[in-house]
Amino acid sequence: LSAEEWAKATEELGVDVDPSARRGNLLLSGIDLDGARGRTLSVGGARLRIHLECKPCRRMDEAQAGLQDALRDGWRGGASAEVLDGGEIAVGDSVRWDGV
Repeated sequence: LSAEEWAKATEELGVDVDPSARRGNLLLSGIDLDGARGRTLSVGGARLRIHLECKPCRRMDEAQAGLQDALRDGWRGGASAEVLDGGEIAVGDSVRWDGV
């Protein structure tokens, strides 16, 4: 889940919702996930291949009315990935696209 896109979505709604409401595994900053299918992301000691965009479900509206629609476009709902290389991930670790 992109921290920046989460912030944009909640700002559009005029609310402050903790990103943990999305129930994602990672909150990334400085990474644009839009159209990332097939790309490989290095996070700390792990490498992840992005497979698909996560579409927000009705549970987002349980957290905040309108949140499901606010997360619908531009991969705002996050991404699903395959772990290529496992490794330690910690708050503050570097995040970068492989090959960039």
